[in-house]
Amino acid sequence: MRKILGLSAAVALAGCVSMEAPVLPASFTTKDGAYNAQYIDKARFEFPAPTNVESFTDRVARCGVSNLSIDSFIAKDTSKSWVGPATGRLYQSGNRSTVAGGEVLKYSSEAEGVVILAGREQYGENNMGVIGVLGDPSGDTFKKQLDFDIEIAKSGATYSMVFGNLKRAQQSTGSLENNGFTPIGVWKGSQADEIVPIIERTASSLNDCIQS
Repeated sequence: MRKILGLSAAVALAGCVSMEAPVLPASFTTKDGAYNAQYIDKARFEFPAPTNVESFTDRVARCGVSNLSIDSFIAKDTSKSWVGPATGRLYQSGNRSTVAGGEVLKYSSEAEGVVILAGREQYGENNMGVIGVLGDPSGDTFKKQLDFDIEIAKSGATYSMVFGNLKRAQQSTGSLENNGFTPIGVWKGSQADEIVPIIERTASSLNDCIQS
């Protein structure tokens, strides 16, 4: 049972440890944060504004609702687990909490040409093969959630799409305490760059809808 508990910890750390410093595209900016470290601040994209639309904000709101979601999920850990000295059995008494979902459309102003959306994307998969399956058959330890806001604003012939309030959470942290959503640090081993394709894919999908 001690081996299983050790595997759980190894799995929990697998998605967080890397010997490489993250490299972010120019569209991403950082800011100062806790412990004098850098954290992802925003990701900004610009696109031509659609010409075949009566209401830009209405179309953006519709595309946001049809392309984004904020689903609830269970955040858990087994941080209070222990092996009984007499029985040698693994006893699990961790934490489980439901992280609530929410509404995608946060704000819309026709006069300002601005729409603010919110989204949540799940990502991550087992990258440890058999070891990962043994440590966490459910695969929850490899799954992460990315939360963000998107401000979309039209200005003349173009519009901007700015992702902010970027935070991520691991669904299950195994034997480590699960602290839920936290800002995304940019330092060696943080794997901040893992969110880049998710943000870029979301921006592309929204723009495709807005242009259609």
